[in-house]
Amino acid sequence: MAERREVRDPMAADAPAIGVDRVRWGPILAGVAVALATLLVLTVLGLAVGLAAFQPDEVGARTFGTASAIWGIVSALVAFMLGGWFAAYSAGVTGSGNGTLNGVMVGVTSIVLMLWFVGAGLGNLLGAVAGNLDAVMGVGQQIAGSADANRCSIRRSRTAG
Repeated sequence: MAERREVRDPMAADAPAIGVDRVRWGPILAGVAVALATLLVLTVLGLAVGLAAFQPDEVGARTFGTASAIWGIVSALVAFMLGGWFAAYSAGVTGSGNGTLNGVMVGVTSIVLMLWFVGAGLGNLLGAVAGNLDAVMGVGQQIAGSADANRCSIRRSRTAG
């Protein structure tokens, strides 16, 4: 007996239309906002718990660093998963893998934004340091000059006495 295969009608109502946007930027930006807000809340929560439990001894300092690294990784994973789920759920696109595509775009967009924020922050920090470098050097020269003057006055008082 011959096998019957169902052929899907491309004009059916549940078939994905050709040329439909698979990526919806509105839900992706909402997912990025959810991911960054979740990451911020989890980071502050981890900071509060970590500072409350911190013991200032050698063993506590070692475990504190390890625990904070683990908390940072888990926080980022939870935040990106929640943001991706939100974008995939709210995208409203049909077809296989389109929700996953919107969810992955949340992670990619979030990472690019965070790298941009870090780069801009470091650029501003280095710009402020470079802009104030001449003032810092002038204060350093004044301190060095007063230290030399104090040393000379100490030598004079020793030789005079």
